Amino acid sequence: MRHKNITYITFFCFIMFFISCQSQKKGIHENVSNFFDFEKEYYFDIDNKIPFQTYLVDSIGQLTINYYPKSNELINDYLNFEKKYKISSIYSEIDDTYYYSANDIVKIDKILRNKIRNNTKYYKIIGIYVPLKFINRDSKEEYSVLFPYEREIYSLDKTGNWFFVKKQVISNYNEDDLLKVNK
Repeated sequence: MRHKNITYITFFCFIMFFISCQSQKKGIHENVSNFFDFEKEYYFDIDNKIPFQTYLVDSIGQLTINYYPKSNELINDYLNFEKKYKISSIYSEIDDTYYYSANDIVKIDKILRNKIRNNTKYYKIIGIYVPLKFINRDSKEEYSVLFPYEREIYSLDKTGNWFFVKKQVISNYNEDDLLKVNK
């Protein structure tokens, strides 16, 4: 009888361990999706011509929300965004990149916040999570993502819930293409 009780206890412990591991796996994705925050500052991607939000959460890593317009009208609006709203990008020879002035960043945030708020149904919304272990903190305000890195892709469904889509390994800068995330 004692041997039978030990067998039941062992079996019960194994089942509890298995359930715990499965819920932990699921819990990781559920926890990440809780950190996608639509109230963060909006930016405009100069290269891909889409609105996005990106920010660092100290406890988990970098989160980015990309807004891919669904209609041709919105796509064209973003293709002409800078001209339409009289925003000029500035070229940095040091970094070989374009950026916006502090005043334009505030202006962009206000424009995009008004455009996107209550109109999310006109966008395919994709969330990207990069775990903290791939983040290099340069200062309190600045950080960079170290190659190679892993990222998790999430999609926002029609009911407003995030669901996990896939995990990607990004080996170099050329593979880090936002437009490929949307495919």
